[in-house]
Amino acid sequence: MQVLSLCFFFAFLDIQQNREQKVLIFDDPITSLDNSNLSSLVDLIAEEHKNFSQTFIFSHHITFFKFLQKKFKTTEYKNNKGTEYNIIRNKKEFGGAFICTGKANNIYKKLKTLES
Repeated sequence: MQVLSLCFFFAFLDIQQNREQKVLIFDDPITSLDNSNLSSLVDLIAEEHKNFSQTFIFSHHITFFKFLQKKFKTTEYKNNKGTEYNIIRNKKEFGGAFICTGKANNIYKKLKTLES
């Protein structure tokens, strides 16, 4: 069902006017896709995002994220001005969360020393 609804979504994109003035947003579109379908979806997103002014992809799925990273770090997208953002949540006793750019692992290391 999810693959079918994604097919309809991409078909719907084809009939949109003024796409270069619109924003394309995906909010975790992969909840039940296997790896081959994840890879195909990333290819479709990469093709479609060229037609829109901006593309946002939200996901907590690490495999999907890695497929996206691999696709958008290729030579074809070398000049792409895309930015990766991470949401880091504090421990419950500290409360809150914050957003950072780039690789979260380096930030995690720094933050661990700040907990005390």
